Amino acid sequence: MIGRYKADLVVGKTVVVELKCCESLVREHQAQLFNYLRVSNLSVGLLINFRRRKLEYKRLHGIEICDELVEMHAEEPVPF
Repeated sequence: MIGRYKADLVVGKTVVVELKCCESLVREHQAQLFNYLRVSNLSVGLLINFRRRKLEYKRLHGIEICDELVEMHAEEPVPF
């Protein structure tokens, strides 16, 4: 559905936690979490991947994510 999202977990109305079980975390996962942060008006997100033997995680801050994505993909077309 357009306009609806469901975060995997919101902790203390301050942190959005997005859980994954995939080979590795990729930019699309970060973009998804950034969108969740933006629509929820929260600034901190935690992206966690349980697939590997060693836990893979990334802590993201709303403003940092935006800057990071702009730098990484300034010249790439939007994949829509």
